Amino acid sequence: MENQIILNLQNKEGIEKGIKALLGENYTPFITFLSKYLFDESEKYDTPFNLSYLENNIDINWESIDIKNLWLVNYHFTTRNNKEEIIENPIHHLRYLVNEETSLKIFLKKHNIAFDVENQLMRVEDRTYNILDHGDDNNTPLFWIDTKLNTDPEVWAFARVLDIGEYNNDFPDYPEFIRNVADVLEDDTDFLDDWKSTYGKPYVIEFKEHLSKIKIYDDHPSSCDEDTMKKRLINILLTLLLSSLRSCSFVIFEDIFGENDILKIATALNRLNDYNNDDSHDVLITSLLKGNDLEPENIIKIWDYEEFQKRSPFE
Repeated sequence: MENQIILNLQNKEGIEKGIKALLGENYTPFITFLSKYLFDESEKYDTPFNLSYLENNIDINWESIDIKNLWLVNYHFTTRNNKEEIIENPIHHLRYLVNEETSLKIFLKKHNIAFDVENQLMRVEDRTYNILDHGDDNNTPLFWIDTKLNTDPEVWAFARVLDIGEYNNDFPDYPEFIRNVADVLEDDTDFLDDWKSTYGKPYVIEFKEHLSKIKIYDDHPSSCDEDTMKKRLINILLTLLLSSLRSCSFVIFEDIFGENDILKIATALNRLNDYNNDDSHDVLITSLLKGNDLEPENIIKIWDYEEFQKRSPFE
């Protein structure tokens, strides 16, 4: 696709490139005003540098910002037997995996577990559970199995995550669904141990997807018009840019502002720490919209879990 913009929120380089690419002709006045906010000691700035503040102080030509060719980089956690299996078998939705002759269905059958998706049933040896029969309790294994089979999107991911292990205690041992199934069993030890030994090698799939096929889970309504989406993206990028600056990497200040004076940077950091402490996007969850599977050609890299965890978000 021509003029494709690939937005990577996971590292400082991606954030810098992203905000520059999206703002386009608005980037120079943006950087000029941000520089004044950070370094001008003759002015007293006691307001957070957010999108609302920015719009009140510079004229942004929103019409010039084009997101039609925008792709977002995402990171999906999985456990597999090996890396080649990921390449050969694209990620399918869960209903397909438990219903067709897949490695997951075969594994479940080995432990006398089967799903009847059409009738919403889960069979474990001689016991049968109605997946929908969990009442109003939204924290039971059957509730989560129901949610993952009937409600959840096909592929969950992160547009930004600093530590996958902190997000979910089951990572990197097994996916959430395997944990949910195990919780239904009277004795889950053999089941979980077998999963870990057979399919328990953890990976992170880095992939790109067109913005039109992505749902972003932040504080804004998930469904919005194009103009609102532009502002959502700029707001996310702005928050992450300020967070990167607060990390006190002098390289960032020099890259963006051409500034390497330690005293001036100290002044800037004081202003950032006093009024800009928003870390709300340090974990940014995304998903593919319902009906969309991860296409193999959109895979950028398959990370070994430990390799992914060691990389720095500020690189």
